[in-house]
Amino acid sequence: MRGEQFTTSWLRHVPALLIAMVAALGAGFLFALYVPITTNYVVQATFDSMPQDDVALLKWMANQPGAVGPSAQIERPPGTKLLKVHFRMTRPLLGEPSLPDVDQAWAHLGYTMSAEVYP
Repeated sequence: MRGEQFTTSWLRHVPALLIAMVAALGAGFLFALYVPITTNYVVQATFDSMPQDDVALLKWMANQPGAVGPSAQIERPPGTKLLKVHFRMTRPLLGEPSLPDVDQAWAHLGYTMSAEVYP
């Protein structure tokens, strides 16, 4: 009799466990939706042609919603047509603002995309 009681006693804890799991998932979702965090991003592309300097691109990056001040840095590795843009944004993981549309900015600022791909 005692063995029977022991094997079924865990069933009493199932509703509490389910409620705790749902509460934890809900709290995680709300955190990802509303709590802003600062994250570093890197975007890279290859170009057939680029402007002489990247001042306009840096200004554009600094004015994007969620961008952290003058955090953008641009890297042009020597001997390549590769451009890497490092920037920092403060935003919720699941919320707004969305990441900047760099493809549109590159086209507008005089960068011509290349079909060549660098790893």
